[in-house]
Amino acid sequence: MLIDQVFGAERLKQLHAICAEFTPGHERWPRPDWCEPPHNRPRYLFDNKGDEWIELVQFFNSAEFKQPIEQHLGITLEHTTSSIWADLAGFGPLGPHKETGGSYMMQVYLTDKSHDYSGTTIYNEAGQVLLQMPYRDNFAWFFHGMKVMHGRHHDVPKGITRFTLQIWFSN
Repeated sequence: MLIDQVFGAERLKQLHAICAEFTPGHERWPRPDWCEPPHNRPRYLFDNKGDEWIELVQFFNSAEFKQPIEQHLGITLEHTTSSIWADLAGFGPLGPHKETGGSYMMQVYLTDKSHDYSGTTIYNEAGQVLLQMPYRDNFAWFFHGMKVMHGRHHDVPKGITRFTLQIWFSN
């Protein structure tokens, strides 16, 4: 399911403020171990700490946020975890894969620089591209992570920090 304008202006402003703190090496944006040398993949994860993050997590589990999705899909959702990551040029493509655990996932793009083909790529079971999503602010896709083959067919374009908010739900 594709969702345009996921967040209202105030919530989006709150998320953009978190992203605005990012610089490589910032203490609140560490690199995961699997991105460190020798892999050298420029991905950084927000530390998920602070009052603003607690408030966001409470919102992700609220009826206000979940109810439209639940009604549309006829399911009940429980927020399990969330993270924001920042990818830079040089990360490279992310091959076709399915998540190894969890249930439903939403990826929301956060940016001030839209790009036609830097969103998530959806693949068929043979690894062929079915759909290439754009990368634009406040745009999301919601899917069952263990069932949908996805990745990123292209590297992050130069001049873009590709912020993605990932929200996981169980049902």
